[in-house]
Amino acid sequence: MDITTKGVSIKLSGKEIVHEASIRVRGGQMVGLFGPNGSGKSTLLKSIYRVLKPQAGEILFDDIPLEQIPRQETAKKLAVVTQFTTLNFEFKVSEIVLMGRSPHKKLLDKDTPEDFRIVRECLEKVNMLGLSDRKFSTLSGGEKQRVLLARALAQETSVLVLDEPTNHLDIKYQLQTMEIIRNLNKGVLLALHDLNMAFRYCDYVFIMKDGRVEAHGKPEDIIDEALIRNVYEVESRIYENPVTHLPSIAFLP
Repeated sequence: MDITTKGVSIKLSGKEIVHEASIRVRGGQMVGLFGPNGSGKSTLLKSIYRVLKPQAGEILFDDIPLEQIPRQETAKKLAVVTQFTTLNFEFKVSEIVLMGRSPHKKLLDKDTPEDFRIVRECLEKVNMLGLSDRKFSTLSGGEKQRVLLARALAQETSVLVLDEPTNHLDIKYQLQTMEIIRNLNKGVLLALHDLNMAFRYCDYVFIMKDGRVEAHGKPEDIIDEALIRNVYEVESRIYENPVTHLPSIAFLP
């Protein structure tokens, strides 16, 4: 499934946060959305997963306007992992992941052996199977993030939208999580801060500044010292990493 935004503009409290943003995620692509804090990344993502409604422009799933697709059908196509999730009730880890099966059920449908098999597989993918009986509230921030990723995987959608999926994770689990996401063979749109991850994981990137798409293209084609200076207001040097042989960024004081 392809996701396209065309000229999307979003105002919050009378202030325009996103201005005429056009992006596209093709099926199977891993697309990064980068930019400094306040650039509009999360706001644009919220319009795609239907938390916010744009004041202008349109969002298309496979060329079908988003507002024409029932919400339950959207949940069968698109899974989301946000930065902040609060729960008012105590749930076990396995119960949280089982919630990802909800879009595939009618109101009174019971959970099936197939559902439980999918839950186990998804927890295993994020290395959380051993904590399946733990209360979600007792987990660390990084553990919670991995459980929420497992819940998104349990939806079995063709596209994932991830807002800072490596937040709260230590280096080991940052790399593991990004490798898991990269090997899903799904369309992925994720907001990230670390530009070095663009070179390592992203097929295509969109760079935002002040609510606008400042640049887009393959990471190696568009991310240079001038762009970093313009968007992030810092000096940098780009060099070939001697281990990975990929471009790497060194930020100067």
